[in-house]
Amino acid sequence: MPDMERMLALHQQTVARQQKRDAAITKTTEYYENAGVKLGIDIYEPNADEFPGLRPGILLFFGGGFMVGCKDAFGPQAEELAKHGYVAFSADYRITTLHGTTAPDSMEDGAAAWTYVRDNAARFRLDPERLAAGGGSAGGLIALMVGPLSGVYPKALALFNPGVFSPSDTANLERFSTWTTRFPVMNVNMLKPGMPPMLIMHGEADTTVPHAGLVEFSAKACELGIDSRLKSYPGATHGFFNFNRSRAHYFLTLGETILFLDELL
Repeated sequence: MPDMERMLALHQQTVARQQKRDAAITKTTEYYENAGVKLGIDIYEPNADEFPGLRPGILLFFGGGFMVGCKDAFGPQAEELAKHGYVAFSADYRITTLHGTTAPDSMEDGAAAWTYVRDNAARFRLDPERLAAGGGSAGGLIALMVGPLSGVYPKALALFNPGVFSPSDTANLERFSTWTTRFPVMNVNMLKPGMPPMLIMHGEADTTVPHAGLVEFSAKACELGIDSRLKSYPGATHGFFNFNRSRAHYFLTLGETILFLDELL
């Protein structure tokens, strides 16, 4: 009988765990300012009872070639990260179609958003020493630039097919020749020892940002002593990680991101 009671108790504990649901998170929208323009930033905060004290965080930037897009793009990832205990931010920045701006303007906005998050860390119960940045495509490039532009580097970088090109990719480099006078295209020549660990998730069938450039980029980073982890996805094209593009790849890349952040933050 004691064994039966113990087994019943274990069964009840198992059922309780299986029935457990994520505690409600809080989503709010605030605004930061750069170059006289107010830009939205969504804040997804974990449940305070389930995750007390200071929490780690991540700032995410959407993709769209610096021309289109909005902060809602990374909403699904931000919400899940908040359920996992991260204070997740998804920021707007100026884009060509709405503001007539160029990529350097977007990058400067990204650095301003990064500064805004760090300056308000206490309000969000955010540990500023456990803060990462990330983004997709153009947003991945912005995430890579928040450190160099602000002087304060993230503790980790989660990059979803970031806009990084090989120096030998003259065709794609020519596409960006109009803005390289202010900021050079992020490629192997911009890597510096001491840069934060980075997770790069890229589709092998990406024709917008060729996979070969990221292989070269990650290999060079490792040569310089940077913890660079390239996760390649066969058959995946540009934007493969988006919730509305491929549910399977959305969950795969989200899982890789959480494991990466949990290890480093």
